[in-house]
Order: sequence, then C-alpha cells, then structure tokens
Amino acid sequence: MRALLVTALLIAAVLAGCSDDGLKTPGDGDVDAPASGHPVWVHRNGGIPVDATLFNGTLPSFEQRHVTTRISGEPTIAISRTGAVFYPAIDFDSGVPNVQGLPRTVYFRSVDGGTIWEDYSPHLLQQDTHPTSFDPYIYGDPTTGRIFALDMGPHVACNQVSWSDDDGRTWITRPAACPTPVADHPSIFTAPGNAMTQALNTVGGQNPLAYPNTIFLCSNQIADVQCSMSVDGGLNWLPSQPVFVGYDVGAAAEGGDPLDALCGSLTGHGHASFVDGTIYIGRAYCGTLVAGISRDGGLNWEQSIIASDPRYAPRGEHDVSIATDLAGNAYALWIGDEGRTVFLAQSSDQGRTWAEPLNVTAPGVTAAKLPSLVAGAAGRIAWQYVATTTPSGWTVEDVNQTTGERDHQAEWLNATWNAYVGVSLDATTTDPVFATTTVNDVARPLKRGGCEGRCPGADSGTPGVGGMYDFLDIDFDPVSGRLWTAIVDVCTAECDEPTADAETFERSFGAVGKQIGGTFLLDEPYPAR
Repeated sequence: MRALLVTALLIAAVLAGCSDDGLKTPGDGDVDAPASGHPVWVHRNGGIPVDATLFNGTLPSFEQRHVTTRISGEPTIAISRTGAVFYPAIDFDSGVPNVQGLPRTVYFRSVDGGTIWEDYSPHLLQQDTHPTSFDPYIYGDPTTGRIFALDMGPHVACNQVSWSDDDGRTWITRPAACPTPVADHPSIFTAPGNAMTQALNTVGGQNPLAYPNTIFLCSNQIADVQCSMSVDGGLNWLPSQPVFVGYDVGAAAEGGDPLDALCGSLTGHGHASFVDGTIYIGRAYCGTLVAGISRDGGLNWEQSIIASDPRYAPRGEHDVSIATDLAGNAYALWIGDEGRTVFLAQSSDQGRTWAEPLNVTAPGVTAAKLPSLVAGAAGRIAWQYVATTTPSGWTVEDVNQTTGERDHQAEWLNATWNAYVGVSLDATTTDPVFATTTVNDVARPLKRGGCEGRCPGADSGTPGVGGMYDFLDIDFDPVSGRLWTAIVDVCTAECDEPTADAETFERSFGAVGKQIGGTFLLDEPYPAR
C-alpha cells in the first residue's frame, strides 16, 4: 500500500512541475493534495520527484500528539539520555496578585513515548521557581542528558535558568541570570568545555561546580546579539560577547538616516559541534544569510556569509537554523525566495565556506515558514517547517485596497497549513535524496486560512486563542536517534471537522510530532561525556 501511495503522489508532483531555476512560484501548488493521512514525497534538489527506492533507508513517518490545551507559543523540545521528553507550554495565567495576564510556562514531561504528559516544571520545595515567563526555552545536552529550562522574566532584563540531572524530578535554579541588559529572544545551549571550563574541572578533589561542557546564553539586544558563557554548569555567567551588530554597516556608512540601517539582531538557536568545538549562530543579517562562528569556545566571534544572492533572502524570517553532524559537517536551513522555498546549505570546513544552497522544499509547497534543523550521524539530517500548498501561496491573504475584500476569498477559506519534516541520509553527497512527510494528518491541519506573522489562532487576532509565534523546533533522542518535533496546533475542536474553514477556529494547543517509522538519525548513541 505504501508503495502505491508514494507512486501516486510522485505522479501528482510531476504534474505540478517546477520553475526552471528550482525556485517556487505561485501556482506550483496547483496539485491536488491528499485529503487525509501523512503523504510522503521523495525528491532531489528543486523538488524534483524521484523513485522512492533511491532513498537510502526506510521512509520516515510521524504522528502528532497533543501535550496540553495551553496555547504554547514558540515551543522547543528536549530529550534526555533516558528518553524523557520535555515540552514548554506558555499561557497567560501566572496568577500574580493584582496583575492580570502575565504569561507563565509549564514544562511538561513524558516518559512513555508521548502518551502521558505531566507537569515537571522547575521547582524547589514544591514551589515554582519560574513564576512568570515571556520567552520559554528547553534544551537537552546530548552528551550528559542534563535538561536546561530558561525563562525570560517580565522585566525583560533577566532570565531564570534551571537545570536537572534526573529528568526533572529535582532542579537547581539560578534565579537572576543577567549577563546582558536585555534578555529578549534568548536561547541556551552547550558546547565542549573551553580553557576556562577545563581549568575549573581540573581543580583537585571533587569539585561541586564541575561540568564538562560550557553553557551559552544568547539574546537579542536590538543593536546587536550577545552571548554569555557559564563555565560552572550555570551558576555564574561571564560578561557577554557581541556576535552580530543589528544594523547594516554599508547602509550606515552612506550617511543616510541611521534608523534606515537598523535591521535588528534576532537569530536562530545557537548550536555547537561536539566533534570540533565550533560554535554557530545563524541569522538573516539585513537580508544576507550569515553565520556567527566561534572557534575558541566563545571567546571570540567571526562572521561567515552563507548565501548573498537576493533570491535566497528570507521573507521576514529571522531564524537561520544551523546544525552539525557527528563528522563535523555543518548545515544551515532557512526559508528564502520570498517565503516560498526551503533552502539547505552545507559546509565541510567549519563554516569558513558554504556550498551552493539546495532547494529541499516538498513538491507542491507554495509558502513556508518557521524552519528548524538537526543533524545526527554523518550525512543524516532532518528539518521541519510549516507550509501550505494553496495555489496563491502568501498572496492568498492579500486584501484589495479598493474593495477591502480578499482577492482570493474562496481560496483563503480553504487554505490549510501543515508541519512538514524532511530527512536526508546522504546529505554530504553531491546530489542527495530527500524524503518529506507531514507530522499531522493533512485532514486535520495545524492552521486554516492564512499564517502571516505569528500565525495566530484567529484571523481577527482574537485575544487568548494563541498562535505559533516566533519558532518551532526539532531534535532527536540522543541514544536512539528518534526524531521529535515541537509544534503548535492552531486548528482544534470544530476546526478539525471536515466542513471547517478559515472562519472556524479554537484555542491553539501544545503538540509534538513523534517519529514512528523510518531510519533514525543515529546508528549508535550520541557520545556521552
């Protein structure tokens, strides 16, 4: 049955065609998408369909599972070395006396493969140590299994950072991690220990502050992005180092309005290679794709251009997701071509140079957003994004300035958005093969109508219904290599009915995607430290 389904889908994709330059144009999605299920596309660069037998492994399959009814915007995901899965779910219910509507995050944990989810938030003596949160973030160190929880406080100047070595049963909290004046859009990750970490770990006796890896906390300062490090497991944070400036140096030098040169400093999530120690942070630097790179454990940073051709420029997307495999190869993923095409670039020299980007978009996709990337064994990578196949792509939401009505009202009512996961098991070859499927059943989309901005639950911006917000996430179990994704289901309850359209909406729910079939990203456990 699977072979018949794949064959039928490949024929449909061929009929859809693709543009000569391998980029997407409105109309590329004029192919009837399957009415239900989790379709699989096998393709090469440019969305060109190929026979499924060319995929060097078992085709991937996923299922979506709801975690909570909390609105859960911009979730990340973390998996410990015991297989415990963590998902942060934010909502506006902090309960702070005399203050209404402050956000709070509940960190849910599942130890049975995603069936049951329970509150395992950072706590001390049964009291929540992260009472409010504006930007929640969860991260699992793949080498130690330590889970880090990060929340930006309501004053936007500090973070609460907690960590657990026993799958959330107990936590240690650093209540005021304030290495920079502004803590917006923070992310936390680990890297191999640098000289300072190693010196601390070699102090005689049983050092209670010893942790084999260096921890990094990076945040948006608007004028630049800065990263601070902790060499003692998270208790103390050193002064931050700037990675990028938040303005276009060339435009500023031309003597125009300085505000015209300001382009902000939002980035993708930080990442470090545990093979060679190189640290990466990706961003769309004023329309140019750039990687911030440190080769000395975060003490100094340099910039490397990933791609500069205007056709690769993102459409309002700030996230450039970077990952490295266990052979040290680096990969960068982003949405370019005015938001229509998912691009993948590779570097085999620690980010000094990047190969010509590949178009890894699934056949039929006309608009995409929220990219995230992960890499495992040599050449094995996976990525997630949210996309639609509606023929007009992003223009499906355009409003006629004369009439005040949408130009594609009927199409907008029936447009759907799904979470796509692509996998390659030979990404280091000159012509890799990709297999893409959907996390959710396409009969029950994550969103109906449009998905502009933060992809809100209601087109009218109705308060309290939630949305996808700034990013989603993908990661793998560091022992098995099984993929997990963090998503937000913005189409729930009545919105899941076959007769629903874009005017039918409910609150968004926190959800995950679990890989239930296909070749995993690891063939042996991730090296432990």
